[in-house]
Amino acid sequence: LPENIEETARSSKANKAAEPIAEWKDEVISTVAKLNLNPKQVRELKTKSSLLARACLTFCFPSEVLAKSVVKGGNEQLSKDDSKLDEDKVDDICEFVMARFPESERKNILNTLGYKVRDLKRKASALEKSTDAETE
Repeated sequence: LPENIEETARSSKANKAAEPIAEWKDEVISTVAKLNLNPKQVRELKTKSSLLARACLTFCFPSEVLAKSVVKGGNEQLSKDDSKLDEDKVDDICEFVMARFPESERKNILNTLGYKVRDLKRKASALEKSTDAETE
């Protein structure tokens, strides 16, 4: 049994998904360096799903928006005066997450992103359905 598990793990999408993370880490770290975060916020960034989510944010958003999301934390709603995500960005993030991460990670990442979480999840499940339809 353990041999099978290893083999499955090797051939799984999870391995493919992990490949770009090392490159992102540098980009995330350099972005984070510009944000002047306090030690607690930096610690929060270092958790795995949080880091992956912030990596997505780094690719999709300018650093001042990233700073806002870090300071607000994952699940707080944006206030009215905060810049809103446009629909294209929501689509971009979803496609990015769907393409790069195994299913087990996606929910964490979308939750950690914290921006319009419901929209992200709805779009993600719609994308998932269309992807499933293509593979059948």
